[in-house]
Amino acid sequence: MSMPHKRYPWLSQFIMTMIITSFTTHVAAETSWMDDDSTGVTQTEVWQSGIITAKGEGIGDPRKTRLKAKARIFAMKAASLDAKRNLLSIIQGVKISSGTVVKDLELESDQIAARVKGMLRGAFVIKRNVEYMEDAYVAEVIVGLCLNASVTKCQGRPNLASALIRNVKRPAPNDLYQPQASQMSQSSPMNQTTPEMRRPVVIYTSVIVETAGLGIEPAMVARVLTESGKEVYGLGQVNPGVTESNGMVRYVGNLAQAKKLSITGNNPMIIKGVKLGGDGASDVVVSKADAVKIFEAATHSVNILKDGKVIFVVN
Repeated sequence: MSMPHKRYPWLSQFIMTMIITSFTTHVAAETSWMDDDSTGVTQTEVWQSGIITAKGEGIGDPRKTRLKAKARIFAMKAASLDAKRNLLSIIQGVKISSGTVVKDLELESDQIAARVKGMLRGAFVIKRNVEYMEDAYVAEVIVGLCLNASVTKCQGRPNLASALIRNVKRPAPNDLYQPQASQMSQSSPMNQTTPEMRRPVVIYTSVIVETAGLGIEPAMVARVLTESGKEVYGLGQVNPGVTESNGMVRYVGNLAQAKKLSITGNNPMIIKGVKLGGDGASDVVVSKADAVKIFEAATHSVNILKDGKVIFVVN
């Protein structure tokens, strides 16, 4: 009885390619996606672009196949499989909230784990290249997966936010920030009890929170908190449909970039974060005065919190 690899000379090359790509995947899995620069994309750029990327490599040896073209095809297929394995590894490290990553949700539910793996079907090719080097084809493939649908390229595509945010527990009513009437300005509806007390209302189009130096780590569910831990902005204020389409927070590298975003509008409220809050490094604490200011802005005709018009400036 003849051995399979003798009857099908391409089989041994395919097995060897799988061994090589498996090793590459294992090495990539040891690296946090926040620090992995294999695709040359920084953490802020990933969240700003709304697309997670991963690179894969594969080798095809024409000496092991009857047709040279097959070696090229095997190299591309191996690179694509490697890229998707690496993408899964990266996805599992994406922060859902301040103290939770995707892998934590997978451990809690087999259904969520299956949903995450199923997301790989929504991965799309960003770049592919194959070259003939030293008697073998070497292929490289970069694939992407959408974090949310905030960018045009991701509209209509599967995204992580729509698959996972629904599993994040929403805050209880007593965890939400509610200032006392004495803390509110005279322009607030809470204090406009008579016509004489009414003052001109400033309509803000968005909230920009500067977090430089705080060491913030972007997450799908990011919050703005008071010093006592009450939620000024988070899942308790934003429309659920917004979190899945545009994300809860937009991340940019500087204030100039924040002002150029379409969601910012012509009159953004700009405040500074005081420190990090919550269980991890994704929530920002603001001062008492700024908490009141944000709350008031959300009570006027344009509900910037409900519409998710919040931007974090990170350096």
